[in-house]
Amino acid sequence: MLFVKSVSILLLLGVTSPATVDLSTTAVNIEPALHLESPIDAPTGIDNASSDAVNPVNPVIANFAAVISAFKSRDKTKIAAVIAYPFMLPKPLQPIINEQDMLNRFDLVFDEAIIDKIANSSLIDWETVGWRGVMLDNGQVWGTEDGLLKYVAKKTDAKKRALIDAYKLEQSKLHPSLAQYRRPILSWNSARFNVRIDDMGDAGYRYAVWPGHKFQDDEPDMVLYHGSVEYDGSANLASYTFNNGKYEYHVFEFPESPSIGRLMVHRDGKTLVDLAFEQSGPKFSNNVIEAETTSPSRIEIAQEIARRLKLKAKLDDLASGPIAFEYLRYDRGNGTTLGELTPLPLSKLNDVIEFTVSIDNKGWDYEEGKSPVPAPTTEQKKFSLATELTYWSNYDLAKNYNCHNPFNPSDIPELCQLSEQDNPIYILGGGASESIALFFENHNGIDKLVRFQYLSEDPG
Repeated sequence: MLFVKSVSILLLLGVTSPATVDLSTTAVNIEPALHLESPIDAPTGIDNASSDAVNPVNPVIANFAAVISAFKSRDKTKIAAVIAYPFMLPKPLQPIINEQDMLNRFDLVFDEAIIDKIANSSLIDWETVGWRGVMLDNGQVWGTEDGLLKYVAKKTDAKKRALIDAYKLEQSKLHPSLAQYRRPILSWNSARFNVRIDDMGDAGYRYAVWPGHKFQDDEPDMVLYHGSVEYDGSANLASYTFNNGKYEYHVFEFPESPSIGRLMVHRDGKTLVDLAFEQSGPKFSNNVIEAETTSPSRIEIAQEIARRLKLKAKLDDLASGPIAFEYLRYDRGNGTTLGELTPLPLSKLNDVIEFTVSIDNKGWDYEEGKSPVPAPTTEQKKFSLATELTYWSNYDLAKNYNCHNPFNPSDIPELCQLSEQDNPIYILGGGASESIALFFENHNGIDKLVRFQYLSEDPG
């Protein structure tokens, strides 16, 4: 049993009133939730979906012939190749980020019953559901329009065990006052505040907040109970509401936006806090919650980025936070052009971005010590990664950006073969002139992408 205590709103809003709010004196029963499915576990907007008319010759449906074939083979490697990554798992389990990760955690997602269900299906069993995707068996299995699986509703025995272990691990790291809950809903981080919401069963939802520099193993500055949730629009987006006297707290989830969500605090109709969050995951002073599997290596992260670039897919969830973006071009006429945009959520690279570049104007005819030093200039540049990739002919990984240059002696296997220690890792694109450099940092044994550099060179 968990007893609710009085909490203060002073630290969150910076007010000087000594008043506190007695939220409840009732007890909360915490019950296991592993037998329940929830909209939180599923992709956005797919619960209670109504399907369009079934059309077995629909080209979207036809894409799932390859999925059915892979499951008929019962070959895990073939099945992993028809999955959309990242493949989301119920919180707090970490998403499955690539094919190798799926092979390592295959039993979390699939058991014999699920494999049989998909293998024994026919195209007429799959249904399109508007922008939400394609479903099988009334939403037990979901796929993308390009014929990849993105969600499986059933909790396998392995998934249930992993959830229990993850709950216990997270509870052991939390401040003791927060250790009891039915299931975690969200943990968002920003420089200003860190917030957490948990499902408390029949008692509704619990909201906890810390200053941005604190961790979830610290005592929270404020805790609110008895929150409610609503699901809005066809996207089924969750919004949570908490009350504390004259103050109203609203937490909105934005799964399809570069921002993962927003916190708004109101009093008497006035907005006191309006804060967007772009980082998720519980933050602890002794590092984040360990994943139930080993973290991906920098090569695996680079491989997944290259795969998504080739498919023109979104880059979300491949970085633990904002990165530094750099643009570097060598040109025979203008010399070196350099620009930077930081911090930048990796997902923004799917959009057109704009930044200032500096140009040194030292072209090929410039000779150091002989030519007059030209004055550098600056200008605004609009950059579209999707447009640049239109001209790419391959997406190979290498330790040297010259590894595909036929005029450079570094194109030797011994000099170009990657190792786990290489940093940066290059993705080689359009011939010998276009590449991407991925820079990593290692924190407590975990490789994290910190810089994305686009390199362009006038081949002459």
